[in-house]
Amino acid sequence: MKTLTVIEDIRRRMQMRMDADEETEEAEGPKKFSGLSTRLPYALCKDLGIDTTGMTPRQAWEAIEGKGIDPKETFEKKIAEPSKKVDLKKPEKTETVKKGEYSSKVEKFKSTSDCIDFAHKTLGLRFYDLSNMNVDVANTVVSEVANFYDTFEGFKESRKLKAFKQYPKSTSCVAAYAPFTKEVLLRNVKRKDSLSKMKAQAEAQKKTGFWSTGDTEHAMRHEIGHAIGYWLANRGDEIGEKRYREIRKLRLKTKSELGIDKWNRYEKPEIVKKAGKVLSYYSLYSTHEFIAESVAEYMSGHPRETAKKVVDVLLRKDW
Repeated sequence: MKTLTVIEDIRRRMQMRMDADEETEEAEGPKKFSGLSTRLPYALCKDLGIDTTGMTPRQAWEAIEGKGIDPKETFEKKIAEPSKKVDLKKPEKTETVKKGEYSSKVEKFKSTSDCIDFAHKTLGLRFYDLSNMNVDVANTVVSEVANFYDTFEGFKESRKLKAFKQYPKSTSCVAAYAPFTKEVLLRNVKRKDSLSKMKAQAEAQKKTGFWSTGDTEHAMRHEIGHAIGYWLANRGDEIGEKRYREIRKLRLKTKSELGIDKWNRYEKPEIVKKAGKVLSYYSLYSTHEFIAESVAEYMSGHPRETAKKVVDVLLRKDW
């Protein structure tokens, strides 16, 4: 029989306690718990300014994860050194999002018309039916496109992104990319609370594992990611075909490792959540969505391994 070290024994017992808590949470509902495994997430949430009213320990850990902090790493640090305060700083954005020629020209524009003018003259973009777009949304769009131009050199010249347009009211989609017209279509962009609603929706989708990030900008990054995919993984040319096949191979490998055979929009929540630990469940729908979700996560500034691999393939030039 293997002899456990003190730390290993503590970890084993704490994990057993956490597993027991998770099994009874749903049946018993939110309540006060004792022990580090159940007290810790509430304490960490308090330090991060997260309201935990009505949350179970598991939900509190998920809220911490939504802030870009690794719950597993935080938990292990606390077990290893219980008396030491855990550093809760959100990871700094990495150099994946480059700042350069275009982003350096972006400023906080005071009006939507100023944003539209800058987008046309500097970014080469048109805004159709968006003169009444909320100015904060317009500033966000301009900033994101500039970051994409600087990060993916040659994207502006590719002309795979030509315009932003108002999405028809009849559709239920959040946003879309039209490859034939090279337009990104957006919904619900006129109100003062448009950005906060985008943020709430992204966080909810990220929490389930359906989207790869919970960032306010996720939907627009995802759709611009489609434009990137149609540019760099275009099956109409030899190098684009090689990139596409390489990324498709990675998507199928990811599905296989997750034990997912056929994609199902109404998949079990635990399977969706599991996919979200790697990238997102939506990404597994097709190679195009795998690219878009990876690019969106990459542009968040703190991509995980799968997103990095996909973008590395897209940016690779020595084929």
